Amino acid sequence: GLLGASTALGVAARVPSREDLAVRGVGAKVTTPIHVRVVLLGAWGADGPKAAERLAAAANVLAESGMGHLFGLDRPVDGPRTRAEGDALIFEAIFDGTLLAHGMHDAIDAEVRDIMGH
Repeated sequence: GLLGASTALGVAARVPSREDLAVRGVGAKVTTPIHVRVVLLGAWGADGPKAAERLAAAANVLAESGMGHLFGLDRPVDGPRTRAEGDALIFEAIFDGTLLAHGMHDAIDAEVRDIMGH
């Protein structure tokens, strides 16, 4: 798979600036946005665009899984976008941090009645 063909993996999560949100047209859609970027480095060469499509498909499978629904990955505020740049495959999306936090709580610490109440 893509991870096996990669030489390095990087993941970053940050709160985007207001300017970044405005450029993306996100505005006030969400109060706690989290910009996530995943980078896979490898010798993609001419296969970069096809590999980026595979990365997008893998991200979609994760988003549509039970875990993806729980953490709000199926409801990005912006994106997701994937692309190939040189030796890098890049995935980017902005997610609702509140949905992510509720999902983490439900997965780790919630009682069944708490989960069913969401």
